[in-house]
Amino acid sequence: TMTSSDQPLFLASSEPLSGEHPTAEATANTFDQIAFKLHLRDVKFLRVTWCDTANVIRAKAAYVPRLEGVFKDGIALCVGNQLTNGSDLVPVDDTTFCMTYAMDINHDVIADICDSLTAQGLVLEQYHPESGNGQHEISIQYSDAMKAADQQIVFRETVKAVAHKHQMVACFLPKIFPNQAGSGTHLHLSLHNRNGTTNLVPSETENGKLSPLASHFMAGLLEHLPGLMAITTPTPNSYRRLQPCTWSGAYKAWGYENKECALRVPLNPQGPSPTHFELKTNDATANPYFALGAILAAGLDGVRRKLPLSPPLQIDPGQLSDAERFERKIQRLLTSLEESLGALSSDVVLLEALSPALSQAYLAVKQAECKALENMALDAEVKLLVNRY
Repeated sequence: TMTSSDQPLFLASSEPLSGEHPTAEATANTFDQIAFKLHLRDVKFLRVTWCDTANVIRAKAAYVPRLEGVFKDGIALCVGNQLTNGSDLVPVDDTTFCMTYAMDINHDVIADICDSLTAQGLVLEQYHPESGNGQHEISIQYSDAMKAADQQIVFRETVKAVAHKHQMVACFLPKIFPNQAGSGTHLHLSLHNRNGTTNLVPSETENGKLSPLASHFMAGLLEHLPGLMAITTPTPNSYRRLQPCTWSGAYKAWGYENKECALRVPLNPQGPSPTHFELKTNDATANPYFALGAILAAGLDGVRRKLPLSPPLQIDPGQLSDAERFERKIQRLLTSLEESLGALSSDVVLLEALSPALSQAYLAVKQAECKALENMALDAEVKLLVNRY
């Protein structure tokens, strides 16, 4: 179900829950019928609703123009830019992950945001409330690196402007509330041939495995991650989010579907798989152009040097002892901006990618910011930065 601008539209299927799968023709007919009904009612999102083991009704919402893909592939969590609404540290709701009630409470502002983004040419894929109070996520269709960076700027500016119109404050700071989930800008990356016709991430010989090219690229990201963090997580507030056992990816490791690793490789229910990988060590305080450029430089360095990728980690490293992590060579990510700036200052590949003049200026500015925010309490930090991000 999805609430439209006037009243809910309820959709139900008369097909049994078990038995044979519907034919492609039947699926197409069902899609056409539903799409037509949605069009008549001016419905922009369709909720896919379920009830969890605690009898909490939850949902994710598919953007109607992209509905055909949902019918084909199903709906899945796609982490993108996260919207956290809050004014004077008071979130607009106190709901939890994917609660339909959060959708109802925030229907007007979310609908307005989606209309404004669509009017500017951004293609929306899905929306759902996230784990933190007042935290919401809207996924934007992937694009090439430059356009993706442009879209992030448009997205952030639009969300903040529309929230202001609704007498709310939208903030993309990594950590606003000490006991709530933080907000990252997770980057989903794929590798393609020059003309963009072939995805080079999956193995050509074994489904569910990475290609050598993707493995080398990811190895380059892990190799340069300490210095990269000064660019992708570039504020002291960033490091408040990067904590173990919070799905923020606080360890220098990778794994299939492992949300506790800095690099996660999602698997698809059908081949080819995997088609992309996710870098979780990134947030909205980063300049998206610098971040994506540095990521490309790090990954390509891994490809050129044919760096080997460590074995995948399939457990939560935060549940291991220090000795077990040492034995498995699992490192905790750097815990402060000061440390990551030190790593960047000695990373020749990243410094050259930035260029000598820009890298010198960047390090000087960030070191000054680090000193200015040193020992600042979270409340004071948020008050200072809430309108900047």
